[in-house]
Amino acid sequence: MSFLAAGTVHSPTKPLIYLDQASGTIAANLPLLMCAAPLRGELGRDFSMGVFGAMTTALSGLRAQSYALENISGNIANSRTTGFKRVDTSFADLVPDTPANRELAGSVISRSTATNSVQGDISSTSIATNVALNGDGFFIVAEKQNDLNGVPTFAQTNLYTRRGDFDFDRNGFLVNGAGYYLKGLTLDPTTGNATGSEADVIKVSNDALPPRATTEIEYRATLPATPN
Repeated sequence: MSFLAAGTVHSPTKPLIYLDQASGTIAANLPLLMCAAPLRGELGRDFSMGVFGAMTTALSGLRAQSYALENISGNIANSRTTGFKRVDTSFADLVPDTPANRELAGSVISRSTATNSVQGDISSTSIATNVALNGDGFFIVAEKQNDLNGVPTFAQTNLYTRRGDFDFDRNGFLVNGAGYYLKGLTLDPTTGNATGSEADVIKVSNDALPPRATTEIEYRATLPATPN
């Protein structure tokens, strides 16, 4: 919105902004130095930037920088979070649709850029089930949906993550620190090749082996020719 100056001097009998009944436009009762007259293009369009437009353009820059600082603070806060990838910020200029000889200052917007595929640092842990990806790729995981008799049920949608701090839960499922359960393909015990094409939630049996009585012992030893 641009404000049209009603006159060259401020009139105390009129409000600062009012509706001009004669022209049907919004008028500003401001000094001439604070409100510029409109510039008309070849098609009669108004290309002027008033006080409001100038302030909006400046505020868009502050808003974009504030958004970038929010992303930076989030990156710092999650610097020790396993599998976290930084969020970058990009800026784009908004160019007004005006003729070349009637150019106006445009605003700016900021956008977040994800870096999910960027390789992160790999560190060793004391947990044998913690894994990491060195290179491209993602772990296929499932989200817990509900509990049925103490056993979790899962959604059918495949999700993907690079967070590999998996550990066993009490039911034998491998779950990472974000609460997602690892999925994989079944392997043939003889060939070691994957069977099937649909990944399923991995469960390792944690039941103790049942006791079994010994029925036979094979023993081999060498005895001395002369007993002591």
